[in-house]
Amino acid sequence: MASKVNSIKQFCADLADRGLIASLHPAYLSNSDFAAASALPDVVYAGFDPTAPSLHFGHLIVLANLFRATLHGCHAIALVGRATARVGDPSGHTSDRLVAPEEVVDENANEMKSVLENLCNNFTSDYAEARGRLLVVDNADWHLKMSSLQFLDICRNFRVGEMLRMGTVKARMRSGVGLSCAEFLYQIFQSYDWYRLSRDYNCYFQVRA
Repeated sequence: MASKVNSIKQFCADLADRGLIASLHPAYLSNSDFAAASALPDVVYAGFDPTAPSLHFGHLIVLANLFRATLHGCHAIALVGRATARVGDPSGHTSDRLVAPEEVVDENANEMKSVLENLCNNFTSDYAEARGRLLVVDNADWHLKMSSLQFLDICRNFRVGEMLRMGTVKARMRSGVGLSCAEFLYQIFQSYDWYRLSRDYNCYFQVRA
């Protein structure tokens, strides 16, 4: 098993060796064979949006990399975005994203959590070194417990000018279509996910497809 200090570094090197790194943020993480990554806690996560009733082929690489991270000594979190799915991620959309009704999102999220938990259990039954290192988390656990006034307190930490410079927001504003307030605030919901993952799980590293 990889040593705890070098878990993230070894995981990054493994991804690079297999040609699975398209981009890094911050970019300097790749310097000196991922030396800076050694300072990170040995926890990684990936998000799964319940916009469909089950996982699809596009989730395969992300899930496989979460599993592989545990074999390098990392803890891995699969984050189900039940709450953020009700807001709607504007990324990649030129107009307002259609958001499924609440009961559909809940049904999708429950099914996705069940599938992810089964896959994690199957993986850990085959790989003893991964046991106790895989966790499925639902962001509704914190978002749905927050009042509107608590959310406004969080919003005070964000500057509108900086939010307007985000690529998706800028593109939609330039197109003349604009975007809803809910979609504009999506980045705050997502940032709060980051905060809770770092505070509650000591996680600062995301894997994406």
